[in-house]
Amino acid sequence: MQTTINIDHDLLEQANRVTGLQDRAKLVREALHALIARECARRFLPPGGGVEEGDRGSRKLWNTGKRRLGL
Repeated sequence: MQTTINIDHDLLEQANRVTGLQDRAKLVREALHALIARECARRFLPPGGGVEEGDRGSRKLWNTGKRRLGL
């Protein structure tokens, strides 16, 4: 789908610098994906969310898994 949008030039340039994406369509697509992911994650966390003090074990396993994958 094609659409026309007005984007602040400075905001677009900053996004280009931090992502390295020069294609504006890809940049907007990535921004929309990031916005969707953020909002979905926020719905699964309690207000002020994060890892509870007693839940550090599951966090440790997750971090270990990331290291094993080389991420």
